[in-house]
Amino acid sequence: MALDAICLTAVVEELRRTLEGGKIDKIYQPSRDEVVMAIRGAGENVKLLLSASPNGPRMHLTKEVRENPAQPPMFCMLLRKHLTGGRILALEQPELERIVLLRLEVIDELGDRVPRTLVLEAMSRRANLILLDAEGRIVDCMRRVDADMSAQRQVLPGLFYRLPEPRPGLSPLIERELAFRGGVESVKDLPLEEKLEQLSRAVGGAYVPTLLVRDGKAADFTFLPILQYGPGTESRPYPSFSELLEDFYATRETAQRTGQKGQE
Repeated sequence: MALDAICLTAVVEELRRTLEGGKIDKIYQPSRDEVVMAIRGAGENVKLLLSASPNGPRMHLTKEVRENPAQPPMFCMLLRKHLTGGRILALEQPELERIVLLRLEVIDELGDRVPRTLVLEAMSRRANLILLDAEGRIVDCMRRVDADMSAQRQVLPGLFYRLPEPRPGLSPLIERELAFRGGVESVKDLPLEEKLEQLSRAVGGAYVPTLLVRDGKAADFTFLPILQYGPGTESRPYPSFSELLEDFYATRETAQRTGQKGQE
């Protein structure tokens, strides 16, 4: 599954404890769609992955060693110019949206402390990473969107940033799980508030990083044990969402590379 809004909420809650107040020491862009930030927190140095890949947009701490290009991409150099040495003030997520805003305080060219915002839009094929200035204008973005690409919403330097049209809701996996636990065929037509109440009871006050394993292979991930599949699918708990996401996507990427080699 893609990282849905509720799972992203769980990830953000976990990351706040480590990232808020941390200082950005270094910034890398190992691939077109990924940025890695080395962050010095309270007694702990970590690396934060921000991925705007259409096949797996996400954010989490990472320990994986990624090879960086000899010449940093232009977007990486822009982020280094504006954000290196900056401090992460807060992580914010618009309610039920797959969007995270990293609120930052940085030192500008004049030596003044100024706000900046780095926005991760973790929305599959529309995924993006966008840097905003103090007034909310777009400084630049990983993936520019002009009027030919979208008549409804452009994402270009100089424009004021605006959120995409809201698409609140739950992932198909979670809606099926609510239906299964409630003994009904579907919850699709229920009001969102009622579905969220049911979900709150299922979560029980604590998100659980959960890997779904089928036939010995990682099949999916989510934030609570999944019952709908029965004994054929194991709900394997993880210590953290960062470890869960790191393992899931590393396994998937390895399988994809193996499959590509098999077709050559």
